Amino acid sequence: MAIAPVQPTEPAASAAGPGATFAQTLLNGLNATNDKLVSADKLVKAFATQGPDGDIPIHQVAYAIESARMDFELDLQVRTKLLDAYQQFMAMQI
Repeated sequence: MAIAPVQPTEPAASAAGPGATFAQTLLNGLNATNDKLVSADKLVKAFATQGPDGDIPIHQVAYAIESARMDFELDLQVRTKLLDAYQQFMAMQI
């Protein structure tokens, strides 16, 4: 029984498109996080101002808040990694 060779695969396409730069990909991610934060804020305001028979369930609000928080946390971790890489690069002796 012979083992078939592994075929090369295409790299995964980024959300920004095939010709996007690293900076554009980061900017798209930050814009998506900002959109989620704004959307969650609007949902919280709508929930707070609705009457007792409102049509916005609490679990929808909690999900939007948590999703926005997780995206923001991911952005913070990416920022931290970028700063660490920059500091290591600047510490290199030429």
